[in-house]
Amino acid sequence: SSAMLAPLFTWERLVTCSDTVALAGSCLQPRRRLPSFHQHAGSFLGASFRRRAIHVPCLAFTASCVLKRLRPRSKLRCRPPDVREPLDSPFPLSRFEKSGLPPSARFLWWEHSRRGRRREGVIRSGLHPLGVGAEESGWLEVSADPAYSSIMAYRREVVQQQRDLAIVEDEASLGAQQELLALVVEHLCTQLPERFAVVGGGQEERVKSLAESLEWRLADYAERPLELVGSLIQEDVCLMREEVQVDGTHRHIFVAGVVMDSFDPVAKHMLPMQELHEPVPQYSSDLHKSMDRVFATLRKPVWRANFSVAEWQGQEEHVDTGAETLLERLYLKVEYETLRRLSRNDKYLVFTIRAHMDPIVSLASVPLAAAALAEDLQNLPEALLGYRGIGEGTSRQAVQSFLDSVCAAP
Repeated sequence: SSAMLAPLFTWERLVTCSDTVALAGSCLQPRRRLPSFHQHAGSFLGASFRRRAIHVPCLAFTASCVLKRLRPRSKLRCRPPDVREPLDSPFPLSRFEKSGLPPSARFLWWEHSRRGRRREGVIRSGLHPLGVGAEESGWLEVSADPAYSSIMAYRREVVQQQRDLAIVEDEASLGAQQELLALVVEHLCTQLPERFAVVGGGQEERVKSLAESLEWRLADYAERPLELVGSLIQEDVCLMREEVQVDGTHRHIFVAGVVMDSFDPVAKHMLPMQELHEPVPQYSSDLHKSMDRVFATLRKPVWRANFSVAEWQGQEEHVDTGAETLLERLYLKVEYETLRRLSRNDKYLVFTIRAHMDPIVSLASVPLAAAALAEDLQNLPEALLGYRGIGEGTSRQAVQSFLDSVCAAP
């Protein structure tokens, strides 16, 4: 009914969006393997996901994206990856999408050859340089159409109708917000000139989404740049302001951002980084000091990827709890995060978050990624695994058995 299609954005429920409800209905059949997020951009809004141990109120639809490379600098990275070999790079994303491989698996796959430095029971930052060349375009990952148009229609609707739930800011950060918008527009037009362009000049300068036949007059967003940022890109974006304390240490405060998928920005607004990460087990003991140093000394962009497990929650009254059907309801969620410092407003850092989700069973096509996840289940602290939705219990046993079978296959 039309009432079911009305948008609703809160941090207690998912949004229902008219252009994806029909797809969502096709996913509610019992005992049927669900399509991956990159196959149906946002098609699961008729139901919800939750972590096994900790409720995640809004995942929205974070469809995996297809990033088009116009001028690939590395012929090697344009070739289809060999799933039997270590991965040279998790970028560009189009390499994996074109090969039909689960995009979320590329980060686990790449990490598989770097396991020698892991200390059992200790969490690490997992930061890596976000370099130039094939990796340069990885800062913002743009889905192919029609996925991009569908996802952005939802995000634009939230910006227009429920701005106060998704955008937070303070007056002092306006200059940094404006620089961020300029950086986003430059990146899109440089990396994807057949899809984005800036036309006109002066007060009539406009950024255009060519495939969608949409345009925005930049001067209209001079005092509200985050609205246009949220209308152009699929990432959640946070601005962190660096403040020097009396004792010479640094604090990084979440002062502004547009966030629809990752967390509640209103509840977290103006909190320092340590309080933002308070729910993360062992963050204070293992990462707080080192991450503060990274933030304080950051000069070049970096990235990292964190995995968690989400369970599909359909609308069936009776759910089969058998291991096989449980496994088909579990999804690997990998949050791809980047961090960079603004050049003009250099007291501000830009933190982006983009989630990719694929069925756990899709790891059967990438055995080295399955091996990396199996190793994580063995070595990561139990509290952290619980936080990531894969603590002790039926789901953990089902996933471990599946990964073991993948690793044992010839």
